[in-house]
Amino acid sequence: MNIVNLILTKLLEILIGMGNWGIFLSATGIFPTEILMAILAAENNSNIWLIALASGLGEMVGAYPMYIIGRILSGKNIYAWLNGKGKFLQIDKRKFEQSKKRISQQSYTYIFLSRFVPYLRIVVSLASGFLETNFFLFSLSTLAGTYVYSAVISYLGYMVGGDL
Repeated sequence: MNIVNLILTKLLEILIGMGNWGIFLSATGIFPTEILMAILAAENNSNIWLIALASGLGEMVGAYPMYIIGRILSGKNIYAWLNGKGKFLQIDKRKFEQSKKRISQQSYTYIFLSRFVPYLRIVVSLASGFLETNFFLFSLSTLAGTYVYSAVISYLGYMVGGDL
């Protein structure tokens, strides 16, 4: 067993041992949460709703740094970038504003649905900050989307049970 496998196995053992707190920590971005949710849900005494809630709250907290980075890059900073190094994209301020307006109209639906696609979550969190979406509604959409996704994963783990 190489050192990377050993470290990942040990981390998985620690997070599983922590139960829902391990799910929460994992969901902030330190480890693939789906594995933990399925394993914990497979245990007889686990509550899949609490697992989903821990995952949702962890994902919400884990999404904040990307949201904040996006928020910092928004406004005047993006226009300066578009007029400078961003010219290769062939996007001017008018095109950018039109796209921003279209996306903003459905942003909370996009945020909710993005929670079902690993890695897209990161991009959407960054874009949400960039588009200056309402922080409370961003948080709520993130929590709700992740909760539903996590409940499904947890239920599948519960149904598989000891066969994991």
